[in-house]
Amino acid sequence: CGELLRETITDNGICKTFNLFITSDNTSWNRKTGYQNNDYDASPFRAFAGAEVGLNIVLSQKTSDLDFVCRGPVQGFKVKIHPPDESPRLSSGYQRVPLNVEALVAVTPESLVTSGSSCESEKLLKYFDDYTQANCMTECLSNFTLSKCGCVKFSMVHDVNDTKICNQHQTKCVDDSFMEFSTTSRLENDFPCECRPNCNRLSYNTRISQAIFDSGNTFKAFDEDPNEFPEILMSRLVVYIEDEFYTPKIYSDAKESLVEIIAKVGGILALFLGASWISL
Repeated sequence: CGELLRETITDNGICKTFNLFITSDNTSWNRKTGYQNNDYDASPFRAFAGAEVGLNIVLSQKTSDLDFVCRGPVQGFKVKIHPPDESPRLSSGYQRVPLNVEALVAVTPESLVTSGSSCESEKLLKYFDDYTQANCMTECLSNFTLSKCGCVKFSMVHDVNDTKICNQHQTKCVDDSFMEFSTTSRLENDFPCECRPNCNRLSYNTRISQAIFDSGNTFKAFDEDPNEFPEILMSRLVVYIEDEFYTPKIYSDAKESLVEIIAKVGGILALFLGASWISL
């Protein structure tokens, strides 16, 4: 798994991401044109429809690591479905995977290609190789916090050599900066740091179903000793593309109204996905 998963630091701790890539990888894909060849073993990995060919992984949690003080009564894992060129941002939403449960996440990708001044695709970012609105906002929040507090939260993108990490006494400043950053942009109806939507936007609609994951009796059925994994709680996560077919991308004039854009949505584009998960 170490070769397939990348680690990123989030507010919730270390996050493991499958199919995350950066430009320096030997990749044959970009948002605008898709895959450049027909290689099966491409980067990021291609996805095909059906649960049997999706991401299938067992997640484990030591009972000694359960933390009811910081995490409260809900234990388990957080899962975020996001494009492979975006850093995972759990603050924008996620799915929960409880302990001792198998969760099947059916994914329907959607692609929207926009032209005009209301979108962006060429803006250079300092800490990310690829421009997306999410990456831009992540970088913008870090810079905003640095300007207000003289430091950044440990999980924010930053220059490891020149940027100070905030200590516990500066937590209030960090929280206040986040609130100011979030509310100001909404009240002014503007794009912070000119972080406009990407001209080639990818989003994922998800549908999740769950069942009991009885690992103990499964071990016994195969004559394996369930005590081989003492004090371990397990869950299984399956993420897959739901639909087999492809449809054309959606093109819209940036001057059209939202209603007109939505009216042109005619189908889905079964692309690929990145998946991130983190224990609660």
